[in-house]
Amino acid sequence: MSLAEKYPSLDVPEDIPLQVREASSLQSPYSGGHSVKQAVDGSLESANWHVPGARHVEGEFVFEVPDTIHYITFSGANFSEVSVSAMSGSSWKNLGKFDIGGSKMIRFKNPLQKVQKIKVEVDYPEGASPAFTVREISFYKKAESTLNRQLLK
Repeated sequence: MSLAEKYPSLDVPEDIPLQVREASSLQSPYSGGHSVKQAVDGSLESANWHVPGARHVEGEFVFEVPDTIHYITFSGANFSEVSVSAMSGSSWKNLGKFDIGGSKMIRFKNPLQKVQKIKVEVDYPEGASPAFTVREISFYKKAESTLNRQLLK
């Protein structure tokens, strides 16, 4: 049970998952249904996005509508470093490399505004055995809370 369900009087709204309209990758589709689309279908039960042997894996995610992004989660990821770029307007902005280590999450210090597309890239160093896998990638924005607004005033 979530905090919002458990304590409705606290006005703790659930974070809002963003809907991905289109997902594409240079490495997709891969045989056996392991394409980038499996990483954004909302199900941890479906096949994952799996790319064996590639030293560079890249995925691009287009949102239904431009929106704010507070954080990204990577469920079932077998990598610990990812590069992220975002498109707002007509140009890409490189946001840098992120260590997702144990949390498998990127929290942006300043929320990304009016994002149309996100690009994620994973590079495997020479000598490493590349076998990119991620079960689900999810993009979230924080919901507005009247309690938070009141407390901040």
